[in-house]
Amino acid sequence: MFRFDPYSPAFDADPFPAYKTLRDEYPCFWSEAAGMWVYSRHADILTALNDWETYSSAKGNLVDELPGRAGATLGTTDPPRHDRLRALIQKALTMKAL
Repeated sequence: MFRFDPYSPAFDADPFPAYKTLRDEYPCFWSEAAGMWVYSRHADILTALNDWETYSSAKGNLVDELPGRAGATLGTTDPPRHDRLRALIQKALTMKAL
């Protein structure tokens, strides 16, 4: 079993061997260190990002909301609320603006 620890000094120093092992042998796995499921292949990540109904934020997310402060964020919401929040900042994040 491959132990993936994104917080380890070894990973921080050189993550690329771990990325290769993950892509080749563990396209989807549970990371104990991160406490989450991880996809390691680009195509799988795109599938998850584009299928918000299956990969919903409604049942929890890595990013906790800030109670009484910021409220919902892009990382903790699904469409249509996510779309409204994204529209507020989208122009500021274009290549031209950056």
